[in-house]
Amino acid sequence: MDEKAKQRFRTGYVLRDDCWVWIRGCFSDGYGAFGLDGKTRRAHRVAYEFSYGVILSSDQLLHHKCGNKLCVNPRHMEMTNQIDHVDSAIFGNKQKTHCPHGHEYTSGNICWNRRGTSRECRVCKYQRMRRQYQRRKQQVQQRLKELALKYQSHQ
Repeated sequence: MDEKAKQRFRTGYVLRDDCWVWIRGCFSDGYGAFGLDGKTRRAHRVAYEFSYGVILSSDQLLHHKCGNKLCVNPRHMEMTNQIDHVDSAIFGNKQKTHCPHGHEYTSGNICWNRRGTSRECRVCKYQRMRRQYQRRKQQVQQRLKELALKYQSHQ
C-alpha cells in the first residue's frame, strides 16, 4: 500500500472516544467506503490491512468489537468467520427484552427466521403481514376496476 493512499485515508476519520469514526462516503449498509486501486472498498477493511499488513480475502470477516459500523480503528476489529460473526451479532440482540415497538420478547411472542439467526416480535410480524395483505388487496381491487372500465369502453 502506498503512502499517498495511507495519507488520504488518515484524513477520512475523526477521533470520538476510542473510535476512529469514518466521515467520508458510505455504502448503503452504513459501512465506510474508501477508493483504493480503482475500487471502492470498505474503509474498516482497508484500515485493518494498512495497520497489520494483511490482505484479507473476501471470505474473511472483521467484527467490530465496539459495535460501530463507521469505526475504522483496527484495534476495535477482530478477524472472524461467518458463523462466529452471526453469533456475536445475535448475542448483542439477545440482550434486548423488547422489540423496537415496545412489545416484550417472550417465548410466545418470538418468531425466528429459517436459519435461526434473527428474531422478530409476533405482534409486529402479524401487523406487518396484515398491512401487506391490505395493500395487495387494494392493488388487486384497483386493477379490477381499471380492467372493468377498459372492458366497458370497448363494448
